[in-house]
Amino acid sequence: MPHFRAASYLPDMLVITLSQNFEPFEDPNDIKGFSTPEQGAIFVHEWMHYLHNLSTVAGVATFCTYLNIWNSFRHTIGIDGWSQVGAVTSPEIPADIERQFEFVRVLRAENRPVALDVQDPDPERVHFTSVELERVATVKTCELHLVKCKASYLPPHTDKAEQHQVTIGAHEIFEYVAVSLEDEVSRHFGAQMRRPSLAPYLLVSKLAEHVSPGLSKLTILKAALASLQHIDPPAFLMTVLQLAASEAKAGRDPDPAIHEAVVMALNVSSHKLKSSLLHIERMFPISEPMGDSIKFTIKLIRGFLARRQMDPFLELGILDRLGGHETCLSELFSLYSGPLFIQRRSGDADRPSRDLIHNYYSRFPNVSSLAPGWRWMHAALRFVGAHLIQKTMEPSELANEIRCPFYTVCDKDFRKDNPKVCREMPWHSVLSGSDTCDFAYAVHITRPPAAELGLAHYEPAPPGGQPLEP
Repeated sequence: MPHFRAASYLPDMLVITLSQNFEPFEDPNDIKGFSTPEQGAIFVHEWMHYLHNLSTVAGVATFCTYLNIWNSFRHTIGIDGWSQVGAVTSPEIPADIERQFEFVRVLRAENRPVALDVQDPDPERVHFTSVELERVATVKTCELHLVKCKASYLPPHTDKAEQHQVTIGAHEIFEYVAVSLEDEVSRHFGAQMRRPSLAPYLLVSKLAEHVSPGLSKLTILKAALASLQHIDPPAFLMTVLQLAASEAKAGRDPDPAIHEAVVMALNVSSHKLKSSLLHIERMFPISEPMGDSIKFTIKLIRGFLARRQMDPFLELGILDRLGGHETCLSELFSLYSGPLFIQRRSGDADRPSRDLIHNYYSRFPNVSSLAPGWRWMHAALRFVGAHLIQKTMEPSELANEIRCPFYTVCDKDFRKDNPKVCREMPWHSVLSGSDTCDFAYAVHITRPPAAELGLAHYEPAPPGGQPLEP
């Protein structure tokens, strides 16, 4: 099967995007769905990212941190309705936002090994020669690490090995888990597995070869899944792999020890997770679409985490219960929920409504009204993120140019008449009224107090909230 980027998941924004090379939903009048097992396997890969966003300690921590940042950002809004970082009553608020952004950045950033990535080497010709943990950030009392590795690569048709530096962070662990599960479901569907590149997909397997040689693919997958139930996945992955090596050396099956380690990690994090989720809920004391969608998502998180404590490796059971590729989307969405997703289509990228946004929750009347709230949350978080420039919070007048996340799906008159604004400074759409578009409404609701929304007695929650401690 060709190796191209067929789909992607945007962490913490709860959106899957299908590329124009992968168009099972391109015609709203003729929804074909997944016509091949390979398409179904690709979609399951991306859906697993969604599941891990809402059912792992690392995934939930970044989701909660983004919402804490949004809440703190509201306290930087000046009387003109825009963020005035230098005029906030509490100067520690911008610094706290910057620290929390750094937490998310470390957990979500891809760590590209430039030379190896360009060459796309055969994984069988790459071996790690040394690994060490490196502390890269401390947020509150939470330390975050990356695994720094030295790699030896033997190019074809030569006997001289090249030496490279490789870095493994949480991103590389999330991707290894997703591609391993795609491999499992490909066999389940009878699909041809895509050839994944070494980075970011297979680096964890190379790390396991070095730290704990001889582990089965399933055991390495369980170790990687276990690491995601810790606030510092790279450090915990090293701990679990070393534990597995010790068990194997003693002649014991390492899987029970990995199971015990992940259960303990979940138990340790349980009360901190509950506290963080309750804090987020209290930011939205009244019923309105954005708050309701977030509270519904928190309800999903609680349900997933409860399942996770009963079955730490629940992904494997989910795959076993899937039918064929034709039904996997409806099975996953109806039984376990799913995000919004965008279907890219070919054509001029500046054409309004070129792409489609699908909301499969529309099949369920009790939650179909939440779709606008998810879009507003996405836009609101992107609006806040535009104010972070080289790790420093800046006022709205200096914010980064960004494109509205709904630029290619929007059919509003403002989008048709002002494409440059929507491509570069979509928050200016609010100047035409809060009902102009999704981005305008997201900016409007970010501004406290939102008296026009019937929130005259509502004050923003106190800034704060912090990443989970390990």
